[in-house]
Amino acid sequence: MSLLRLLLHEAHYCLRDPRRFIFLFLASMIYMFIFGVLYNPGMVKSIPTVSFNEDGSRLGRHYLQQLEDNDSYETIEDVASLEDLQQSLLNHRAYIGVMIPRRFAEDAKQGRQTSVLFLIDGQNLVTTSIAARDGETVTEKFSNRLAAKQLSLRLGVDETYLLHKIEPMHTTLRVLGNPTQDYSWFFLIGLATAAFQQGLFFAAAATLFQKETLAIESLPFGVRIAAKVLFVYLMALVSFGLMLTVMHEVLELPLRAGTFELFGIGAAFSLAVVGLGFLAAGLFPTELSFVCVSLVYPVMGFVLSGYTWPSLAMPHAIQLFADIFPQTWFMNTFRDLLLIGGTYQLQEHLLVLLLMGAVLMPAACWSARRRLRKIRRESLLA
Repeated sequence: MSLLRLLLHEAHYCLRDPRRFIFLFLASMIYMFIFGVLYNPGMVKSIPTVSFNEDGSRLGRHYLQQLEDNDSYETIEDVASLEDLQQSLLNHRAYIGVMIPRRFAEDAKQGRQTSVLFLIDGQNLVTTSIAARDGETVTEKFSNRLAAKQLSLRLGVDETYLLHKIEPMHTTLRVLGNPTQDYSWFFLIGLATAAFQQGLFFAAAATLFQKETLAIESLPFGVRIAAKVLFVYLMALVSFGLMLTVMHEVLELPLRAGTFELFGIGAAFSLAVVGLGFLAAGLFPTELSFVCVSLVYPVMGFVLSGYTWPSLAMPHAIQLFADIFPQTWFMNTFRDLLLIGGTYQLQEHLLVLLLMGAVLMPAACWSARRRLRKIRRESLLA
């Protein structure tokens, strides 16, 4: 039986056992749609905030209004004491508490330094960093405008002129690749590729452990393994193309790199992952045992890849350990291609993935051959 007929046999088997199509095509789709809705509109806004104006002054109310005008904050309640402020955070009714201290207005008018207390629920680092960053920005701008206004009244000089003297420089922020700092662009790419990889693992195991007819089992192991590996790899390429299409056409993520670069890195990554999947699956006695153990890998590989926590902040030994995973060489490069349009590391990472595939594929064939022999031996004994 020719290789082409065996490929058609694998396709026919997939129609009878839709698990592989689910693993290959729906895993990343489900992740993208679920988290696409979850991270819409892509930014964290209107964080619940409670305030306590102990000073009771007009200046304190004006400061709180400036805070309310910032998109990151939404004041849900004005409380009467610091204890109530703290209790609101402990009860998780609010994530941020803002306290205007007593003598706030008087100290500001007399030129004495004063402060605004921010209490932040630190359990969620995203809201914590946003609250701290925007709180400092609002306070700095409010403080500078207040100083310029007071000096203007005292010296009779134009307030705008004084503001430029007090604040002679400012920061211009230009974020490359993700100018709006959209969380969906960041997380969707990572989660979709992690699900895509896990789908390839499951599909490899399902293909390896599928029950064959006597006619197929009588064929040489080499051609059977070649058909199984090639079929999963070809379906992986189709799945990768579908994932890119959904990202761009449905979820409106940018595809700034060319098709050749995107499919080049995707094909190399798929080669390494399919090889790793067949290699690992062949080492387990059953498909279920492989699936249970393989569920450990996505989280570990996702974290160690440097996609969320940067590799440069990891211990050197961990960085070296992470280099054995295909995700490490793919995910950040893939994100750069999508959002920026290129990366100087593309050729290096592409070469590493191809070398991984070249090493893993022979090992995968050995492992699959070993497993198929055991399956044939067990079927003959039965």
